[in-house]
Amino acid sequence: MEVHMIRIGTIITVLGILCFIATIGTCAQQFVPGEILVKFRHGTPPSEIASIHRLNGSVVRGMIPGIETFRVSAPVGKEYEHAKKYKGWKCVEFAEPNYIASVSEIIPLDPYFESGQWTLKSVHAPEAWELSQGERSVIVAVIDTGVDYTHPDLAPRITSGYDFVNRDSDPMDDHGHGTAVAGIIGACTNNGIGVAGLTWYPAIMPIKVADSSGSASYSAIASGITYAADHGARVANISIAGSSASLTLTSAVDYAYQHGCLVVAASGNSAVGTVYYPAACANAVAVGACDQYGNLCSYSNYGAALDFVAPSGGYTTSKGGGYGAFGGTSAASPIGAGVAALIISANPSYTCSQVFDILKKGADDLYTVGWDEKSGWGRFNAYRSLALVTTPIVDCIPPTVCITSPANGATISDIVTVSADASDDFGVSRVEFYLDGAFVATAYGPYTWVWDTKSCADGQHTLVAKAYDAYNNAGVSSNVGVTVRNCTTSTQIFSGSVSSKSCASHQWSCNSVVDLNAVLTWNGSAKLELRLFNSRGEIIASTIGGTSPASLVVPALPAGNYRFEISTSSGKAKYKLTVNSTGR
Repeated sequence: MEVHMIRIGTIITVLGILCFIATIGTCAQQFVPGEILVKFRHGTPPSEIASIHRLNGSVVRGMIPGIETFRVSAPVGKEYEHAKKYKGWKCVEFAEPNYIASVSEIIPLDPYFESGQWTLKSVHAPEAWELSQGERSVIVAVIDTGVDYTHPDLAPRITSGYDFVNRDSDPMDDHGHGTAVAGIIGACTNNGIGVAGLTWYPAIMPIKVADSSGSASYSAIASGITYAADHGARVANISIAGSSASLTLTSAVDYAYQHGCLVVAASGNSAVGTVYYPAACANAVAVGACDQYGNLCSYSNYGAALDFVAPSGGYTTSKGGGYGAFGGTSAASPIGAGVAALIISANPSYTCSQVFDILKKGADDLYTVGWDEKSGWGRFNAYRSLALVTTPIVDCIPPTVCITSPANGATISDIVTVSADASDDFGVSRVEFYLDGAFVATAYGPYTWVWDTKSCADGQHTLVAKAYDAYNNAGVSSNVGVTVRNCTTSTQIFSGSVSSKSCASHQWSCNSVVDLNAVLTWNGSAKLELRLFNSRGEIIASTIGGTSPASLVVPALPAGNYRFEISTSSGKAKYKLTVNSTGR
């Protein structure tokens, strides 16, 4: 399957003019929206604290170490009122909005920053650079048409990559798309030429998966993703979109996620309510495009899989050493990749789940409160995201998790999908499944485990799910008890009468190995004997001189033809023979 690069706008080569721009600026936000700070008086029991949070409908987002002050969720636009509610409790020492102080911004010396890179200002990059400008140790893969690694604004940032189109180690861009993407992420910044990158010092890993026409196969894209993960990339940008769903791409994205490489991808430029692939993969970060006012661009795909939006249409690097405007969701995705790289630079120990959580909590909420299909969790905000990283967050609240299928008390057989639901304010990193107390599987979303029930004995078994959040807090589900019943039991009943002058026999057969349990019952004082013969006339089992009831138990009886014989040495009796056979 061929996938075409989705791009709106073209790259126009222009002449760079050197200029110097003064610094300084202020932050317009008064306080963090949807959040307040609460401190309880010393000695307040944890159970009372939890109860007050619950009664106020709040979620604890973290705690500031040393001063035991909680970051607590609040209705957006009603932060003051929510703080006042907390103050009504005698055990609350104080409650207030999470105010924001003014900070300096760093305005780089790159001449096109002021005139052509409004997109970086829209995500508060200048304020973010005051906190972190990135690190060379953070590798960002550009999975695209390659990169013009000779471009003066990119050359110092390039690390070795690969060309999956020509199958060599020379991922030179013969199209131009990948070079534009790379410039948005990490063009050399503050060097007095051209444009600024969102992160100043990344290692750009060019991975060429699309040819000179801008087309890429899913196999090449998947290969590029796994290559990036295997070669140390922490972020991989894919400004390529295909409309067809693919388990290959999903598997590749999951592989990268599990190896600490976060895939950020463009939602597509078809103006439809469906996010394209690989952005639509569950563990990818899907990015749509918005204008300078936060409105979804008319061409941008949106829908249930959309995670964020980013501004599009600013200046960037172009193939051949120039610069020009570049738009579409292809230009929005690298904004997200750049912010993710800044977050990892500030805290390299972060997992993909933690990086996504910081992106989500730092985003500017647009449209409706919380997630919506037109903006996801909102527009990237580099400054607020980095502020969350540089202010330590302590999360002591475990995720909630429950097993949704099978139901408690269910009787199951054959292949069963065990499903769990899990949620956490800081994001669920994984769910583990346990069978009778023993670990059996890990799921990263969806939280399912395919259980072959024939691998265990029939009878009662207990299922438990354990969910972990980004801070390794663990929540445990309630036990779910199930009955496994794979072995089928067949019953045959024979009846008749027997005396000392005659015996009775009954033919019986089985087509597979079975566990046999034959029960003989009768009335009267006669002592009946029950024997089981094989087809060669050999006695397999017998009961002699017994009283009613008498039984024969033969485990693992081979398939074949058999005969039951019933006799007595004295007297007579009417009998019933019940033969139960359970397949193995």
